[in-house]
Amino acid sequence: MDGIWQERKVVIVNLSIQRKLELLLWLVKKALILKQAGMKQREDLKMRYAVIVEDGESSFGAHVPDLPGCVAVAETKQEVLKLIQEAIEFHLEGLRDDGQPIPPPSSSVEYVDVRAA
Repeated sequence: MDGIWQERKVVIVNLSIQRKLELLLWLVKKALILKQAGMKQREDLKMRYAVIVEDGESSFGAHVPDLPGCVAVAETKQEVLKLIQEAIEFHLEGLRDDGQPIPPPSSSVEYVDVRAA
C-alpha cells in the first residue's frame, strides 16, 4: 500500500502548477456539489438513531423519537431491535424516494436514578 501512496505523491509533486490549480479547482467544485446535494442523505453515511424499547406483557415494542411513525413489535428484544433497524432503513428510503429531507438524529437517552419509596 505504501507503494501506491508513494506513486501518487510523485505524480502530484511532478504536476505543473497549472495542473495543480486545475485539480484544486475540481476538488473545490466537487466539494460544493456534494454539500449542495446534502451529504447527510448519502446512502453510505452512517447515522445512529435513539430507539426506545418497551417491554410489554407478551411482546416488545420499539419506536424512534426522531422518526415519527417508525415502530416495530416482536416477541423478543433481540427480534424487535432487528425489526426496528429494518423499519428505520425502510422509513429513510421512503423519505428519500419522496424527496423529503432525512431528519438528523437528535434524541439521546439518559437515565436518572431515584429512590423507590
